[in-house]
Amino acid sequence: MATTPKTDYAFLSEDLTVDVVVVGAGIAGVSVAYRLKELGKRVVLVESGRIVEGSTGKTTAKVSSLHGLIYTTLTKNFTDEGARIYGEANEAAIDEIERLIKEHEIDCDFSRLDSYTYAQDESGTAKVRREAEIAERLGLPAGYTDEVPLPYPTYGAVKFSDQAQFHVRKYLLALAERIDGDGSFVFENTKALDISTDGDSPRLMTERGTITATDIVVTTHEPFYDPDDDYADLFTFWDYALGVLITQEAPPGEFFSTGSEPHSIRTQTTEDGDIVIIGGKSEAEATADSDDDAYDLVEVDYSDKLEIERVVYKWNTYDLATSDGASYIGQLSKNQAHVYVATGFNGWGMTNGVVAGMLLGDRLTGKENPWADFFDKFTREKYAKDSR
Repeated sequence: MATTPKTDYAFLSEDLTVDVVVVGAGIAGVSVAYRLKELGKRVVLVESGRIVEGSTGKTTAKVSSLHGLIYTTLTKNFTDEGARIYGEANEAAIDEIERLIKEHEIDCDFSRLDSYTYAQDESGTAKVRREAEIAERLGLPAGYTDEVPLPYPTYGAVKFSDQAQFHVRKYLLALAERIDGDGSFVFENTKALDISTDGDSPRLMTERGTITATDIVVTTHEPFYDPDDDYADLFTFWDYALGVLITQEAPPGEFFSTGSEPHSIRTQTTEDGDIVIIGGKSEAEATADSDDDAYDLVEVDYSDKLEIERVVYKWNTYDLATSDGASYIGQLSKNQAHVYVATGFNGWGMTNGVVAGMLLGDRLTGKENPWADFFDKFTREKYAKDSR
């Protein structure tokens, strides 16, 4: 947010009819809208505030298919085929981001690097070893290692090679510019109020007018429209992050740890030098009396791990998680065929949000997508272990 310009798109000023309206302009919304525009659809992207300023604008921006110990979770809840689809889709999302960056020559600090989920203590070693074994079995670029390039003790890690990081706002603002125009629109300061599915086509009612479309996609992080209460199982957790200058060399890679309160580390190059982004999850929010106290708790937590010179940036946001570990990308309701959703990224929206763009781009243009049944809340049961 501090190193990119503010946006100034117009608000909706009259009723419109288009092919698709996408509600919510984080990474999922922009990715879906861009993909559909690329495929020839007339698209409206609607945001209640300014685009890419919510959770996407307040992220650590790890572009990885290694999501903590996700494959242990997925193979517990689903067949290996379901877990493989999740990994394949998220790996494809990394390549899709790189493709678009090269195609449009987007300057967004993209770089390939290794990603690690490491054990904080000896009790976590078996867990990361198991995660590495499962991920290798699924065909992912994984392996177990005892060599973790952090300046403090670790106890083994699963390592994914050829992962990435980037400046997500620089990337998405460049894509948004390509959505707006030629019969498609980006509208800011246009709050969505409701969706009506009566009649021939669904309609999005906003505070400034109505948009009629063949299809509507809801990417508002937490679905604002949930007629059948299908998304009550989503749960929220908070993340607190600091951007710090350290006196030692920045760790080469991106890192996440095991445990109930994991640590998150990666480096972002800025005009101030290499900023190390450190994060702490819900413990800080749960035990602090204020946001400032929570930031202090994160800083103290890392004080014995990194030589922190000073804190340059502070931010926090919340994420939505699903009970089974996989995102919901597909039909929003069993009873409404032309309304879709992308949500529940479990804190890993940089790739899952791009998966949403690729998957829904296919689905809304009549193309078969091999990931569709797994990510759709209403068809993924075919991959559940208890369904066999």
